[in-house]
Amino acid sequence: AGVDPVMTMLTRDANRIGLQSALLGAVSMEIGSVLVLSGHHQALTAETQARGVYDVDSIQAINIFRAMRDEGLLASGQRIEMPISFSIGAAANPFAGPIELRVLRAEKKVKAGADFIITEPVFDLSRFREWLKLVGEKGVPDRACLMAGIMWLKSAEEAKNLSETYRGMNIPEAVIRRLSDAPDGEREGLLIAAEMIEQVRSLNGAKGIHLWARGREESLPELLDYAKISVS
Repeated sequence: AGVDPVMTMLTRDANRIGLQSALLGAVSMEIGSVLVLSGHHQALTAETQARGVYDVDSIQAINIFRAMRDEGLLASGQRIEMPISFSIGAAANPFAGPIELRVLRAEKKVKAGADFIITEPVFDLSRFREWLKLVGEKGVPDRACLMAGIMWLKSAEEAKNLSETYRGMNIPEAVIRRLSDAPDGEREGLLIAAEMIEQVRSLNGAKGIHLWARGREESLPELLDYAKISVS
């Protein structure tokens, strides 16, 4: 399709041996970017009885991958015989818990080797602005490409469920009320997302957006049209 894929890797599901093996396999298939996540707890997945691995956390995994790329070394110290090249991505949640901790984690991920950072979906713009300001003071946007997550909702019920299920989703009451009052919740959700894209694009520090389709890829053309984004 002419699109560069980004492979997601979860430290929840594999130890360092499995993670390194999967990365080398991805690179051999010419996948040029990996997104390194801890992963939601298995209780929030379809496999609630699965046992998490978490041999290393996402920051440690990023550091292992950076060493594989930049130094040609596996975590064991064994040398990789051929050079490998790829970009390393990480996630950030500007909305959960103390904002100072959220800033510190983003800074640690960049120091470990992250080339780009994708945030959780932005609904609370004031909190996102504050987080951007603080990570800017740490020089994070100068060392990694920050991309704001954008998610479109279809109903007030969905917004409430996401807020209750996922820590730090932080969907303001005003957004939920707007979805509830709208005659067409799906269209209103797209309009809210388009407005958020416009706001985020005007902020210093955010260099791109990441669209969370969540199985609604068919809505992308409509969203891009509302947001006045052309894709060539």
